[in-house]
Amino acid sequence: MAQMKRRSSSIFKRSMTNMASVEETELSTTLAGQGGARRRKSIAANFPTDADLEQNNTENNTGNNDSNLAELALEHLEDGSLFCLEHEPRAIPYFEQKELNLGRFLGEGEFGTVYEVFGLGNDTGNGAQESNHGPLPEAPASNGQVEPNQGGQSNSMESFGDFDEQNDDEEELKRFMMMHPNRGGKPRYAAKHIKKRLEGHMREDAIIDLACEAAFLSRILHPNIVRLRGTVGTPGSPKFTLILDRLDQTLTNKIADWKDEFKRRTKNFFRKDKLGLASLFHERLLAAYDIARALRHLHSLNLLFRDLKPDNCGFDFRGDARLFDFGLCKELKEQDLVQKDPDAYRASGLTGSRRYMSPEVAKCLPYGFAADVYSFGILFWQIFALKTPFDEFTASKHTARVVLGGKRPPSIQNMLGPRSKTLHKLMESCWAEDPSKRPSFEGVCSAICAELEMLDNGAGPLDRSNMLLAESRHSRHFLLVQ
Repeated sequence: MAQMKRRSSSIFKRSMTNMASVEETELSTTLAGQGGARRRKSIAANFPTDADLEQNNTENNTGNNDSNLAELALEHLEDGSLFCLEHEPRAIPYFEQKELNLGRFLGEGEFGTVYEVFGLGNDTGNGAQESNHGPLPEAPASNGQVEPNQGGQSNSMESFGDFDEQNDDEEELKRFMMMHPNRGGKPRYAAKHIKKRLEGHMREDAIIDLACEAAFLSRILHPNIVRLRGTVGTPGSPKFTLILDRLDQTLTNKIADWKDEFKRRTKNFFRKDKLGLASLFHERLLAAYDIARALRHLHSLNLLFRDLKPDNCGFDFRGDARLFDFGLCKELKEQDLVQKDPDAYRASGLTGSRRYMSPEVAKCLPYGFAADVYSFGILFWQIFALKTPFDEFTASKHTARVVLGGKRPPSIQNMLGPRSKTLHKLMESCWAEDPSKRPSFEGVCSAICAELEMLDNGAGPLDRSNMLLAESRHSRHFLLVQ
């Protein structure tokens, strides 16, 4: 009991006193472009009190303590939560570990590891299932990214269920997943669980992240947000695993592809492929629109994503952008609101990835929805510049020049086509120093949609949700009539 109490106190002290050293270690790694590493900079806001830990700790048993920690974190998440009160968890199929047959390693982050799901059910065989029990294989040069689908986009069907459909029959959903684990010969699902080699505060952070991620995703349905399809084990248990839609590639991979394509289409200065460049521009603008739509939906639920970056955006088999990795997602609750400011909440600072982190988060000031808008502005620039923002900055230089000095990425109006001034003005408004000057995602989506309409001669994505829904329903019908 005393050991558990000391561990809680040590986490709080580390989060409050190590900010300076973090800047020159972890943050310099992120700024060097390795991308996937991120740590919850302050666990204090979401960590149970010492009294809670004493009351719930029964034996000095790691498994029990992990389960207690996850349970208490979920209780804290639900305490005073309008989101949880108004949104009941969907029916999520539960699988035994023996029913989960893991395939290839796909990628890893600081806390989690992702594998493709080779099969589901009692007759999955014994191909790769041992990888869920033994030591995790190394991840050569993965940098936390999802492995690209080398076969390109599949013309096969979407996973069962429309994004807004409430199907409360877990057995029906489970049967479908067991019958259709593949799409076009490739696994349609991925499994995410915490790394087995984590210890101490890193393990505790991972347990809290995965438990909270499951709690959020079980209540969220949107075509541009990865969908939770099933679980294995209970939060905090060694077997706890999330079964998610498998994405073909991350935005990091996609930006590299776009950059190669841009070079090919502009290599002849006097004979540029204008039609191809226009198509490439449209594709990137649509991806940015889909990401903004996902964030608009989260904000409508009073949820702040807090870790927007290319490694946390992916593309499904249709090429539609999806937001994933909700370990740092946080509900902005009324009791955390700072007086006299409608968008300033008490929340842990230095949370997320420094390159995309808003100045107020980096300074450990109260912050709100505008923090995600800042991150989007930096990401929006990267999508069109096809460059990593602040690529050569050290952490200390980033602090001095960006966080304190107000420096932002350079102008790329020459990369933004005929509407360059409008789009660049949108970027600049998103990364404004004053959070109150940044637009909402409702405004961001409206602005991008207007640009897409002009490019499409008035036939822009005014009803993109219904379009994606219609595609999903067609996919479902196709499968069910086979």
